[in-house]
Amino acid sequence: MTVYAPPYAGSPTTTISTALSPGAVALDAAGDLFIASERADFSTVTVYGPPYTGTPTTISSGTGPGIGQALALDAVTGDLFIANNTPSPSTVTVYAPPYTGTPTTISTGVNGPPRSRWMLRATSSLQTTAQAP
Repeated sequence: MTVYAPPYAGSPTTTISTALSPGAVALDAAGDLFIASERADFSTVTVYGPPYTGTPTTISSGTGPGIGQALALDAVTGDLFIANNTPSPSTVTVYAPPYTGTPTTISTGVNGPPRSRWMLRATSSLQTTAQAP
């Protein structure tokens, strides 16, 4: 994954080589970059602090694909919402800052085509929706 500075026409400012097969990204107000990486054998959600050159912190991981199909951050609370397409049934989990504790599953059995890319919108802690595009 490469990071470009405005006006986004020059050379990349940073290349994040540890993010393998990134499938979803989110950026919080502090500039922390959340990346969901998916491979056939292992999936992770990691966070990188600016300037994105240090070692990332792993928030969520699991065997097989499907962890972190979509990411969203609540602008008020900082909660991280993760739409997971596996294990069956699909789920939406929430991690509260600093994202090190046990997540809360707020939805189970979210319907959508297998291996779909989910769009997750979190407008506040009280209103969360997950839907297939």
